[in-house]
Amino acid sequence: MKLFMGILIGIVLMGIFTMKQWQPTTQSLEPPSPFAFDGDKVIIASWSKFLKHLEITTVAATETQKAVDYHTVGQIIALSNTSNNLGQDQIAWVELDPELTKSVGLDLANNKINAVGVAYGLTRLPIEYAGIIQAGQEIEIARYGVKDVNAQVKIVKIIPKKEEGKVDVVFQFSGAQDWFPGTNCDVIFPFERNSPVRIPTTAFIHKGMEEFVWIEVAPHQFEPRSITVVDSTPDTAWVLGLHPGNRIISRGGILLKPFLHQE
Repeated sequence: MKLFMGILIGIVLMGIFTMKQWQPTTQSLEPPSPFAFDGDKVIIASWSKFLKHLEITTVAATETQKAVDYHTVGQIIALSNTSNNLGQDQIAWVELDPELTKSVGLDLANNKINAVGVAYGLTRLPIEYAGIIQAGQEIEIARYGVKDVNAQVKIVKIIPKKEEGKVDVVFQFSGAQDWFPGTNCDVIFPFERNSPVRIPTTAFIHKGMEEFVWIEVAPHQFEPRSITVVDSTPDTAWVLGLHPGNRIISRGGILLKPFLHQE
C-alpha cells in the first residue's frame, strides 16, 4: 500500500512539473522601439528602416580662401575723463550704467588710473566661444556709421552666462577720449578667420533662437550640436561649432527634431 501511494504521488508531481514546463509564456505584442535615449543622445536600432531616410555627410576641411571675421555688436560702458573738483582737474570715471559695470566685475571706484581716455566696452558671443577666446587677446572695434574710426582693443574679462547660452566679453583700450559711454560699435574677432566650416543648410534644425545639427558620435548614435552661422547662401552655410571630420546628418535630421533635449 505504501509503495502504491508513493508511485501515485510521484505521478502527480511529475504531471504538475510537466504542465509547468509546457505552459506557454506570455509575450508582449508590442514591437520593440527603434529609438533609445541617453541624455541628449538618440540611439537608433540598426534594424530600423528609419535609418534609410537619413543622409550622413563628413564635414570637409576648411577652405583657406574663405576668410570670415566674426562680428558682434558692442557698446562702450565706461571712460576715464577729467572732472573739475574745487578748481582742480582730476580723473574720474564716466559710466553708462554703474550697475552694468559692477555686473561684469569692474570695480571702477577702486580702479587707480593715471590717464585720461581709458575706456571699457562690452559685447556678447555664443557660449561656444568661451574656450576659444582668452584674456589679453587683441580684437578690433569700429564705430557705427564712421567706418574710418576704429581701434585695437584688448580682452580683459570673459564671463560665461551658461543659463543664457552666451559669454560676456569685456574689452579695454586707451586713447579713447572720443568713445563716450553708450557709443555703439562693431566688434571684430579676426582670430576666427578660416575656422568656420561649410555644410548644407538642409542639415539645420531650428529650435527657438538656436540652430542645431545632429552629429554622429558612434554608429547609429546622434547628438544635437549647437552651431553659429557666420555666412550663408540658400544651399550652404559657414558655421562655427563643428570641425573637419565630424559626421553629421545632412538631410533627414528634421525627423529627429521631436527628440531634441529628450528627458
